[in-house]
Amino acid sequence: EAHKDLLRIVQDKPLGTEAIAYYDMQGNPLYSSMGDAAGLTVSGKRQQVPHITIHNHPDNSVFSPRDIRVFARNPNMWALTAVGHDGSIQALERTPFADVDGFMQYIKHEIDRVHPNSADALIVLMESVMKEAEKYGVYFYRNRP
Repeated sequence: EAHKDLLRIVQDKPLGTEAIAYYDMQGNPLYSSMGDAAGLTVSGKRQQVPHITIHNHPDNSVFSPRDIRVFARNPNMWALTAVGHDGSIQALERTPFADVDGFMQYIKHEIDRVHPNSADALIVLMESVMKEAEKYGVYFYRNRP
């Protein structure tokens, strides 16, 4: 339901507007934010308690390298989800035994192999990287409507 709520927040905003919300492990809201008309993108606020972060991907894309870095660098973020405007949902979930540093090193190595201006190659790469996440104790889920 939280994903639907997030999409409702941006439905009347300019195309491409992003939003983010944080929930504690019991599902209680901690913080939310929406991109402004000038930038349309949103940046989060680091939480000091275990939490789940949800945000939208207006273009229905896979997690970006920035999304994964934010997830990896915040040990209190137990899950990160993104909901596309088509209703698709993807999630990264940290296990108690996750080797997030190893996962980040793997991702950095793979991203360095892709030309920085090749959006299509980056999307293919990120989809392939997500398949490797489980080796590092990070689960990746994705559903399409």
